[in-house]
Amino acid sequence: MGRVHELTIKDQRLVNLSLRLHLFLNALYIYHDKDAQTTLNAINYKNENLQKTLKDVTDEGMRDGFRFSLEFARAFFFYKLKRGRYSGSAEVAAKMQGEGRYHNVVKILKDICEPILKPLDNSYDVERAQVTILACKTIISAKRGNIEPKFKEKLKTSIESLSQCNCKRLEMQANYLFAKIQLQ
Repeated sequence: MGRVHELTIKDQRLVNLSLRLHLFLNALYIYHDKDAQTTLNAINYKNENLQKTLKDVTDEGMRDGFRFSLEFARAFFFYKLKRGRYSGSAEVAAKMQGEGRYHNVVKILKDICEPILKPLDNSYDVERAQVTILACKTIISAKRGNIEPKFKEKLKTSIESLSQCNCKRLEMQANYLFAKIQLQ
C-alpha cells in the first residue's frame, strides 16, 4: 500500500488501484473475526484514507461506486457487530448510539447507500441487490414483523437481476430470504 502512494505519477488507474486495495483491506478486517474495537478502529482509519483518495477520482460514476462500497462495508461491519461475530461486540455496541439493535445498519443502507445507487445505471444492479439482501437480513434479525409488499418486490427484482448477472451465491441468498419471508 505504501509503495502505491510513493509513486509520483498521478494516473487514474493508480488512484483506482489504491482505492481497491483499501477496500480489500477493509473486507479483510471485517471478515477476520477478531476484537470488535480493533476492527472498528482499523475500518475507521481505512475509511479516512479512502475519503482522502476519493477526491482524486475524476469520473463521477466511479467515485459514487467507490463511495457506495465504502458505506456498504461499514453497514456490513455494523451488521456483523450486532450479530455478535466479534469478541467484545457487546461492549462496542453498547458504546454506539442508536435506537434499535440494528439502527446503524438500516440508517446507512437507507440514508446513504440507496441515494448513492439511485442515479447510477444498470451496471450497479448487483450492488442494489446487495443492499436489498442486507436490509432483508437486518429486518429478519431485528424481528420487526412482517416485511412490506414493496420490499418483497425489490427482493424479486434483485433475484432476477442476480440471475442475469450470473451471481449464483447472492441469488441463492436472495431466494432463501424470499422463502423465509413467505413462510412468516
